This record gives sequence, structure tokens and C-alpha cells, in this order.
Amino acid sequence: MRTYLVTRALFLCALADLVQLFVTLAKPLELTKFELEKTSEIPSLASICFNVTLDSYAKAAMEAEGSRRRFFPKFREVSHTTLTAQPYLASGIKLKGNAENAVFVGDSVINEIYKSYERMLGSESASFVSMRDTGLNASGVIAYKDRLEMAYSQKPFNLAFLGGLGLHHMLRDKHSLGGASGVAKPHKEVVGRYLAMFHQLAVNLGVAVVFVGVPTVDAATIMMSTAKHDFLDFNDLALPTLWDAVEVRAFQEEERKRIISSDKEAGEGGAEGGGGRGGSLWHLRLAKLTNTCPGVRCDGMHFNSYGRECEPSSGLWDHFLGDFLLQHFGD
Repeated sequence: MRTYLVTRALFLCALADLVQLFVTLAKPLELTKFELEKTSEIPSLASICFNVTLDSYAKAAMEAEGSRRRFFPKFREVSHTTLTAQPYLASGIKLKGNAENAVFVGDSVINEIYKSYERMLGSESASFVSMRDTGLNASGVIAYKDRLEMAYSQKPFNLAFLGGLGLHHMLRDKHSLGGASGVAKPHKEVVGRYLAMFHQLAVNLGVAVVFVGVPTVDAATIMMSTAKHDFLDFNDLALPTLWDAVEVRAFQEEERKRIISSDKEAGEGGAEGGGGRGGSLWHLRLAKLTNTCPGVRCDGMHFNSYGRECEPSSGLWDHFLGDFLLQHFGD
């Protein structure tokens, strides 16, 4: 009898938890608008990365003769920037908003964005879920879906940043090349599957989902002496440039499908509107940041990296992310 009662009690507890989850899913959290604190506007990346150009990057790389240690002093001399000379870890930009209900799912680059979000919102409640590359196949889509739904059941959120689909795909064991079609077509197909799933999750959960695109890399930095230890495991480091273009096109096509379908729930929000309403899908194009500020990542991939003659510049994320949040989820 006692065993029966204990079992019944456990069952009722589990049922109560399940009911609570469905109640939560049925009442999406409202995403409040983001606002700037103190300053009237966010300094543009162009003003922060003034004279940091692809030309100055290439000139410094040539004059450094392949030495990473010589490159950064030469780069600062050529571009007249203080970036990499001293740490730029925080911009001082502060936002007001519903920070406690955001989740970031992805790799080390997504983690840098998450840290920037915490700096600007002053919240310790936004969460990061590590999710490295899962491969160019359907299992990766399912893995992201399961991880996001699990995160929502544990702590409901109203804003999700999802990414990490690019840089790890450069690994040869993840992506074998077969001519131009073997580079672009598979990436476009997998991004299309992810975008469709991300949008469906946005509608089902009533949240705003941000697809975080692939950043381009500073290939010369990665290859300088001493080169990244596993550089031979990577395909051509120019691939992210192509994949960025592929992702822009894939996102546009996904948006067209939603418009044509005339599905009211799927259509609200869209790619360039919606003010942060639940069920919307957005594209955070990281190439805009990496192409505006080339050469400042100490390892060629991460703004928070550091090394000899080079200090981190993770504060640049604040300008980029802050502008995105205000533009799409602000007044």
C-alpha cells in the first residue's frame, strides 16, 4: 500500500510539472523593448574601427613577413588604432530591457555575444547553452531543437540567439569539398533546414529567435607563425565569406516562403519588422562586424582572444549587438 501511495504521489508530481509546462507554453513571455541608458546613441563600429581596413591589414601582414609577434605592432602603426594595444573589454554601453529572459545556444562565438549581452543589461539571469557544430545533416537540426525546448522547459525565455553553424564546418572531417557546388549547396541546404526549424520553434513557443550567421575570419592571422595548431584540419579559410552570402540568400528565401504561405502566426514579425513580437525570426549577420573591424582578433577568430603584442577587443561586441537590439527590439 505504501509503495502504491509513493508511486501515485510521484506520478501526480510529474503530471503537475507537465501541466505547468503546457501552461507556460500557452502564455508566451512578453519581450519588452530595449532602451539605452545614459547615452543618446551607440558609437558606430566605423568610428571605433576607423582606419582598420582590409588594406591596412594586408599591408601590415606583408611587412610582418609572417610573424604574428611583429604583425600587431605593425598593424597599429599602419592603421593608427589603439585596438590590440590595450584591452577593450567593455564599452560602457548600458541597455534597459527584459534581460532575464534571454538564452544563447551555440559555440564560443555565441558565448562572446552572451557575455556582451550580460555586460550591457547587467543581468546574470540570461543563460548560455554550449552547442558546438553538429554536422551538415538532419541530426543537427534535431539536436538544436531538443536543446532549445529543454532550455525553455527549465526556464522560459522570450528571446533566443542560436548559431555556431559556420566555423566548425570548415573542418575537413565535417565538410569535404567537391567544387563550387560542393561548397555552397550543402551549406545553403542545411541553413534552410535550420531556419525552417528555428521559425517553427519561434511560433510554437511564442518567442523571438535570432539566427546568428557565420563570421568571416582573419585568415592571415590564423596562418602566421606560430600558426593555429590544427590549421591543416581546416578547408580553405575563405569559406566563411562564401557561406555568409549563402546564409543571406537562404534567410531571404525563408522569409519569402513565410510571406507566400500567408500564415498569420508565421508572418508576424518577419525578417525586418515585428518589433520583437513572439514568433519572429531574425538574422544577426556577424560578417558585418568582422568585415568592419578586420585584424583586431588576436587569434583571427575570437574578439576575446589575446597573445603576445595583442590585447582582446571583446567590447566591440557591445556596439554591434547593442545596435541590433535597439534597431529590432527597441522603440
